[in-house]
Amino acid sequence: RTMTITIKQEELLVDDLKKIVTSSRKEIVHNEQVLFLCVILQALLDATKPEDSTESVEARLARSSAKAWFSASVGVTAQDFRDVCDLARVDSNYVKSFAYKVITQKSIPFIRKRINTLLTFE
Repeated sequence: RTMTITIKQEELLVDDLKKIVTSSRKEIVHNEQVLFLCVILQALLDATKPEDSTESVEARLARSSAKAWFSASVGVTAQDFRDVCDLARVDSNYVKSFAYKVITQKSIPFIRKRINTLLTFE
């Protein structure tokens, strides 16, 4: 289910994204922390990649797996998600909530662009 999004909601999503990144950056102690933050952001990109009729089975599986990674609440997948968030020094519940908002709203191209900017440090 996708929801229509307003400019104000887009701004709130960007603020949420900044909170995730800046809360992690405040106390960066290891390069591994940056690596795990990038894992989370890349998973968001994978989960929100637009569907394409010519895409490979692997691309569909990557999108599905990324969505499942953010939505799992029990089991190994859920524990892996919490571990990655801990290693990135971000709140796993906050990231999960943010991911849900991003995945279910229509501003996906806008958020994807912002995430790509963060990942390339532009």
